[in-house]
Amino acid sequence: MDGAPLVLLAGMLTPPAVWLLTMRLLHGHGRLRHRALVAAVCTAGVLALSVWGLHAWANPPDPDHIPLSGSPVSDLDA
Repeated sequence: MDGAPLVLLAGMLTPPAVWLLTMRLLHGHGRLRHRALVAAVCTAGVLALSVWGLHAWANPPDPDHIPLSGSPVSDLDA
């Protein structure tokens, strides 16, 4: 995890950048309230994808532990 500070910085800066970019692209199209709503939805989507990506990056799949069943019970109980 050598790039952790850079990944965290990018994760913190991406949602505000998406907000600003969306507001800039929609400038002059419709009312401010509607533009802010579209920007909020876009930002929430990017934030959700960023959190998912960060989680996947920080917790890579472990090939040594493959779940034996699809049951909600832990495989450690067996």
